[in-house]
Amino acid sequence: MRSFLTAKYWGKGPTRWTSDLISAKTIQYPQAQKNSPVITGYTESSAEHPSEPVTGPSPRCRYAIHACDDITYERIPSPERDASRYDIFNDSTWATWPREYQNTDIAQRMQENLEDTTFTNIPREDLPISVSSIAQVAQKSAKQLELEAWTFAIMAGNLDSVDFDIDCLPETILEIHPFHLAATYLDGGHGCCEALSVLIENLTGEYTIGLNNFDDNGHTVLDMLMISVLRSHTSVQPKQISDSFKHQPRFDGENKDICGRWDADSPCVRHLYASGAPRIPEKWKHIFCHTSVQAVCHSITAIFGVPWAPNVDDLSGLFRQQCNHCHEDLQLYPLHTLVIVTLYLANSGKEGETLFGSLAVLVCLLTHNANPTQQASISIPLLFGQNEPEDCDHTLMDAAALATKVPEDIISTWAPDTQLGWMAFVGVLKFATGDRGKDRFDFWADPTENNQHMSAECPCLGEEDFIPSGSTNFRCLPESIGTLWATIQTEYLTYRRASEGESWLSPNFDMKAVWSHFTEGFGLERMPLIQQGLMQEYSRCGWFYKSRDPFCPTAKEVSSRYFMNLGDWGRSRFIEGTAGRYEAWMSISH
Repeated sequence: MRSFLTAKYWGKGPTRWTSDLISAKTIQYPQAQKNSPVITGYTESSAEHPSEPVTGPSPRCRYAIHACDDITYERIPSPERDASRYDIFNDSTWATWPREYQNTDIAQRMQENLEDTTFTNIPREDLPISVSSIAQVAQKSAKQLELEAWTFAIMAGNLDSVDFDIDCLPETILEIHPFHLAATYLDGGHGCCEALSVLIENLTGEYTIGLNNFDDNGHTVLDMLMISVLRSHTSVQPKQISDSFKHQPRFDGENKDICGRWDADSPCVRHLYASGAPRIPEKWKHIFCHTSVQAVCHSITAIFGVPWAPNVDDLSGLFRQQCNHCHEDLQLYPLHTLVIVTLYLANSGKEGETLFGSLAVLVCLLTHNANPTQQASISIPLLFGQNEPEDCDHTLMDAAALATKVPEDIISTWAPDTQLGWMAFVGVLKFATGDRGKDRFDFWADPTENNQHMSAECPCLGEEDFIPSGSTNFRCLPESIGTLWATIQTEYLTYRRASEGESWLSPNFDMKAVWSHFTEGFGLERMPLIQQGLMQEYSRCGWFYKSRDPFCPTAKEVSSRYFMNLGDWGRSRFIEGTAGRYEAWMSISH
């Protein structure tokens, strides 16, 4: 916990975390600190273990808001902050470290943490191993400490504490699979896609994501995003997702909520584990919400939106089966995997699930060149956990065909909003594969022909437009899917559920209109976002191309007027937009 806090809050607040500070921050409830809300110095605290029972986190998500760094406003003087006084429960009151601490090395600090005993209340003489022995081992394991510093920095989502200089990277950094680790500890409530984006941008050469898309279990970085969704929003067990997890009692990253409601240092989590509970309770979880959707979609763009991206159609390592008769390895492509993830969200998800998140991820993957006509060899009985077939029964099918195999008697048990979301999701999949009595779309026929990716009617492609000519990471979608993509982005950038009992979807997004359009051919024009003219101009394939970064626009850049409801500043964090990274990407691509 000391190493985690050191990495998470590196650069502000306490320069050294003592046992008292750790207890005050992670164990004691704020209510119990009424008599001393301000800590004077870095070591004074009156922390006590609370007597209150374990209580869960707030049911309301936090949210990260991307903002342009060139906003004009009238500046007022910032108040002077005393670095020695701060509210331990409110990190917004913490001052930036004094200059003499700015160049401190985090690995060195972790070594110092091991060499002293201020992180524990156990008297030095009562420790079961000598402090000098620990210090000697730490000095001999400097390289290992560097690697652990990177691990904690990624888990904490604070990469300011590590050095991306290619000559300073730990030699064994690929052993921790940094991209997979960032996807596992995704924090949409505070950092959105920041940690993963920074890693993708800065790890070059042999360390690029394109060369390191698979971990030791055969899971892709996209797989890890899907695991994070299932872990945070369903009751699915690890062994149901991958054979690699069959002996794993809980998911990695369970102590970090994807929508920012708890982290490893949250008092509710510390109390939970101290009480002996091995896993996050199901009652803490809620649906695949807009905060999570934004983080996952932005992460997908970070992964596949760069020239050194991996293949979006790399085979998934999730829900992998093997035929017991011919022993063929039955692997899914990403869109097939998304169908199963959506099925679990509907069948094992939380009350109120709308499947908006699955719809958003589907369309996001389509915009990044995922091929809906890709066929995988699938055994329905094996995949759905039914009776083992007496003979080989696996057949080739695309993702839309797989979705139609879900039994109607299962679908009929879902809530009406979940059923509607499922029908809209399947409708878009069928539309994408041309399964509406029409031929398949030409531009999915041959993925090697880049000229088929883009339409002459679309302003996206060209030497002076925002997608470089020759890019293989984007598709110019049919206009209706592009319009849907624009509405999806606007929805998750402008709306959050404000309180319990409110709708998870805003009144501006109509799932029934989506279902109607992609099954009957009309209805999308009835979407309030379109009907009321609430969106800024967007391209045929759904990108807000007038934004500073069309692949990660801000709420202001997608809205024609102010209507967002993200005004609860206690739940929000403004983070820098990605325009600088986009401009660098453009210069490299051109």
